[in-house]
Order: sequence, then C-alpha cells, then structure tokens
Amino acid sequence: MIAAAFSTLALSVTAPTRAQSDYPTHPIKIVVPFPPGGPTDAATRLLAQEMQASLGQPVIVDNKPGAAGALGIDMVAKAPPDGYTLGISGVGPTILLSLLDPKLPYKPLTDLSFIGSTGQTELMFVVARDVPANNMQELLRLAKERAAQGKPLTYGSTGLGGPIHVSFEYLKLLAKVDMAHIPYKGDAQQLQDLMGGQVEVALLSPTVAIAQVKAGRIKEIAAAGARRSRLTPDLPTAAESGVPGYDANVFTLLVAPAGTPPAVRDKLNSALNDALKKTAVQNRYAEMGMAPQIMTASQTRDFIVEQTKRWGDVVRQTKVTRDN
Repeated sequence: MIAAAFSTLALSVTAPTRAQSDYPTHPIKIVVPFPPGGPTDAATRLLAQEMQASLGQPVIVDNKPGAAGALGIDMVAKAPPDGYTLGISGVGPTILLSLLDPKLPYKPLTDLSFIGSTGQTELMFVVARDVPANNMQELLRLAKERAAQGKPLTYGSTGLGGPIHVSFEYLKLLAKVDMAHIPYKGDAQQLQDLMGGQVEVALLSPTVAIAQVKAGRIKEIAAAGARRSRLTPDLPTAAESGVPGYDANVFTLLVAPAGTPPAVRDKLNSALNDALKKTAVQNRYAEMGMAPQIMTASQTRDFIVEQTKRWGDVVRQTKVTRDN
C-alpha cells in the first residue's frame, strides 16, 4: 500500500512536468484587444504565422476590441494559465489603464505573465495642411499664440487616457504650451478630420501618415521617438526640436495569464524571438514603422516595471484622467 501511495505521488508530480515538456499539443490563441486591420493586428498575424512553424501547432489570432484594450486583456488574465490563451498588450492595457482606472478588472503586474516584447511602434507629429507651421518650433510658437488668443490648437487622439492622449499632454507639459483635446474612437475618423482641417494636430504612425504627407494633404512636423524614424530619417525628433527628453514611441508585448509555467513561458519566448530575428519579419516591421525588440521573459517584466514608473510619473505630472 505504501508503494502504491508513493507511485501515485510520483505520477502526480511528474504529470504536469511531462505536460509542460510536450507543450503545445493543440492550437494556441492570441487575443488582439483591438479591431482587425490596424498595425498591431497586422504585426500579430505575421508573428503568429512564424511562431506556429516553431511550435508545431496552429497559432490563431482572435480580435476582441473594447474598453481601450481592457476587454481582451482581461479575458487573457482570466484564462487558464496553460499557454493556450495569450494576448497582445501595449502601453494602454498594460500600464495606463491601471494608472487611470481604479476599477480595472485586472492588475497587469500580478495577473499577467510577460512572455516577451513584440516591438516598438514609431509615431510622428503631423498637422493639417492649412496650419501655418512646418516644424516643431513653429508649431509650439503657434500653440502659444493661439492659446493667448483664447483659440487653442486642437489635437486628436484615439481615446481618453490612451497613449496618444498622454503623449500630447506630456508635450504640453515639457513645452509649456496649451492645446485642446479631441478624442476619437480610432485612427480612421481622426485622419479624415485632420485632412479636412476639423482637427489640427495629431500623432500618427509613419505608415498611416507618410502617404498623406506625400499627397500634400497633411504636413509632417517631427518624429516623436527618442531617435529618428528609419522611414523618415531626415525628419528631426521633437527632442531635437526644442523639447529635450521627449519620447513617445509605444510598444507591444506578448502576455499570458499569471501562473503560466516557466517551461511554457520560455518556449513561447523562444518561438517569439526566433520569429523576430527573421529577415522577412524585420523587413515587414520596417515597412510598418515598427522595430523588433528582443527580450527574455524576465527582461520583459523588468521593462514593464520600468515603463510603469516612467508613465506613472508622466500621468502624475500632467494630471491626465480618463475624463479630460
């Protein structure tokens, strides 16, 4: 009887380990908490295709937009921690929502496992073609003049409390200017209103903006990241143009439910990083204004902790809320 008991105990201990070593044995789902067709969705589908070749199982993309990304990431946080439900998160769902919304149904640092970074997305400041500014210095000067006249420049964003909203408020803080916020539900309507002059300033991905700049419908002002974009190497950054220290590029990462076994997490991290190292992926990323960011799972968590502190400081300084 004692021998049987030890045999049962041994089986109970080794079964999870064996299951982890066999992982994956069926399809994996990656939840994208944004609508189909955007850059995050496109990049995720590219990575899913490459990762399934490494993992030997289909990797399916499932779009679950809503609540500024919180709906999809909450689904991931509440899924079984077995490596079969993953999510693509970013600055908003991973950091800003937790800073701005005390009722957020998940806590990123305790309810999620961080698998790896999927890359950084470049942004650029653009203005409507009739705005009398052609660079960041002229834009800031115009913003001060218009605010003094009681007619502040208007800027668009893709939602209250989102990365674009906070990034503009950060610009206002550092440059000591004022502009009026007009939130949109997505890039498409914002871009239409920018080209029509209903909103005057925006922060867009170069892949969205460049074609309209070349067509003369909008004007480029400055790159928003710490370094110049590879797509527009002649365009100075905001930091080079009178706003020292400014950096508003955003990132995305692959997450899983907290408690995902380390062996599973490391296998996913290896498949992700192998995909990011492929020339075809890097070339497509460059076309989309994105850059691979290869990290281990532990480095990704450290990065999120550091970024949470950075964006937390910005939120406190700017006093941004999801109501303003």
